[in-house]
Amino acid sequence: ASNLAAQQRDRRTRVEMEKYTSIYLADTPFDEESGQYNRVCETIAGVSRFRQAAIFLHRVDGNFRLAGSAGMDRVLEGALDSLARQTNEARTLEVARGNYFSRVAGSLTLMDLTPLMRPGDELLQLNFRRAYVMGIRTTDGRLQGALLLAGLRNPEEPLLAEDVLPLEMLVSRIGSSREHLVLLRRLMQSERLAGLGQLAGGVAHELNNPLTAVTGFAELLAESDGPAQKHALVILNEARRMKQIIESLMRFRRAAPGGHSPVSVETLLQDIQKVTRHDLERSRIRLRLKVPEQLPLIRADGEQMRQVFLQIFRNSMSALEELPANEERRLTVEVGVVPRGMEIAFADNGQGFADPARAFDPYFTTRLPGEGMGLGLSICYAIVQEHGGAISAVNLEPRGGAVVIELPLWEAESEHPSVSGRAAEFHDVSPAGGHGSAGVNQG
Repeated sequence: ASNLAAQQRDRRTRVEMEKYTSIYLADTPFDEESGQYNRVCETIAGVSRFRQAAIFLHRVDGNFRLAGSAGMDRVLEGALDSLARQTNEARTLEVARGNYFSRVAGSLTLMDLTPLMRPGDELLQLNFRRAYVMGIRTTDGRLQGALLLAGLRNPEEPLLAEDVLPLEMLVSRIGSSREHLVLLRRLMQSERLAGLGQLAGGVAHELNNPLTAVTGFAELLAESDGPAQKHALVILNEARRMKQIIESLMRFRRAAPGGHSPVSVETLLQDIQKVTRHDLERSRIRLRLKVPEQLPLIRADGEQMRQVFLQIFRNSMSALEELPANEERRLTVEVGVVPRGMEIAFADNGQGFADPARAFDPYFTTRLPGEGMGLGLSICYAIVQEHGGAISAVNLEPRGGAVVIELPLWEAESEHPSVSGRAAEFHDVSPAGGHGSAGVNQG
């Protein structure tokens, strides 16, 4: 009987691994919008020891969201999604320090979800209080999300390492595939913009010479007395505007080099907050800065980074001003230290990007003619690239957009100590000096 049970476990493990491998090979890379995670959960619920499965992913605003599920009705799915959207990694780690996690086998833990719930939570009414959880991480250990499992088949039979191993391999592949997808998108964006930058540089060089002649003769005509003087001034002004556009193209091709030094992101954000305070109050935009304590310094050109942050601020404010007057307008800036350096996320609850993949393309803009040339984010991209960082644009659920910047830390931290943050690192700037509560947790 013991041998027969072992053979059945081996056969089940083999079948389970084959199913997971076929999913991974057939549908890479994982795309959050393709419904791929629903299919993964359906396979898990069909071949594993668990009848119910759900995958949660980390959002840009710091919380989680339900990306896929199987074996659950809509009510339970909605309740789990609500719980995820009000939960962030810090809160999860805080709960983990209590007695709410118990190791089962391998990396699978049994978690008490009650501390994450609010009074009257729908999960309490459904009596869904405990579930098995397995973290989805990148190769460098960053938490991307979690696999939640419930409805254990044959509960009298203990969970063994061989029951968990196929799931661990699947979760590892999901994490690696998501990481690969992000790098692939960045590479494609970098290659596309590099080609556009070379084209822009070539066009700018060819236009400079004839434009210089136009400007020179227009200046001569503008200095003379006669009926053509008025028209010459128009030509001169338009030629100068064309020259500014060409200079912007050259700037996009390669950001002007500057001296890199230790820079405090907190100081930059506070400076921009002071500069934009009047505009924020006028537009009734609630700004929230979330800066952790003892934040290290970044290696950057301070003026260029100030230009990047201010441009992103202006873009978010412009998007929020398009909302109806009776809707709340929120702009949240969250800073965190990650293995690759420092991550700064600018998130708003506006309409989001028309096409996040093209957000940094030169002259790609959804504004009306005359409201902007569409070079702001392109120049930000060039500056961040020159600093050895990365910048990306994403849309948020259910509405909103975010720009995420990653920058390298200042290496000589022993010579330049990190900047100490204040105890409560939440700076809420509400219209007319009020105190709002909109922030990261409300997405």
